[in-house]
Amino acid sequence: MAAAAGGFYYYCQTTTTAITASATPLQTATVKRGSLVISASGTGSVISESEAQLGFEYSGVLAQLNAAIGDQVTQGNVLAISTPVDDATTLQSKLTSAKLAVLQAQQNLDDLNSITAIAVSLAQLQSDLASKQVSVYDTQSTLTDLVNERATMNYKSCDSDTIESKLESYQTALDHWNRSAHLTNSVEYQQMVAALNNYNWCNSKYSQEELDAADAEIASTKASISLLQLQIV
Repeated sequence: MAAAAGGFYYYCQTTTTAITASATPLQTATVKRGSLVISASGTGSVISESEAQLGFEYSGVLAQLNAAIGDQVTQGNVLAISTPVDDATTLQSKLTSAKLAVLQAQQNLDDLNSITAIAVSLAQLQSDLASKQVSVYDTQSTLTDLVNERATMNYKSCDSDTIESKLESYQTALDHWNRSAHLTNSVEYQQMVAALNNYNWCNSKYSQEELDAADAEIASTKASISLLQLQIV
């Protein structure tokens, strides 16, 4: 009996599954190559491709509006009309103020140009001043050298050591000349004459012409310094 009951239960379950499977048919399709497309639908806002901001050139009160949202307009249509808030007197006053502002701006520009020109002139003057000061220093140094050189001209042309050296050179050249054939066109003769001239010049005092020339150069240098100092002032 138990085996019969078990077999009956198995039979009932198998029959129920088969009936359920046959009640829901499978969807089939032929395999093929292609593209998958997914689409969706919904709502949204329409955005214009281009926009333009319109306005009046001068401030005023909107008197008439000839177009509404969504209207189609073409070139030349009058969309709105405004009336100015200022009367003729106010406009004239604003015009006068604007002209005064232009004049003030032009005056400021002229002042700026004048200041710039003054600054350029001042910079040039400062450069000239520095250059003249350098010239004064250089000329004063030259004057010091001239004065020191002029002081030595009150004595012999050379100092004692130089005179002694020139004398030794002359004596050596004279000894060579005495040992030669005493030809006036020889090297010994020319060396002896040159050594003698050098010794005589060093052992002699400056001429009055040389002293006067040195004094004149000193005076000219002093005058140049005075002129530079005056220009600096």
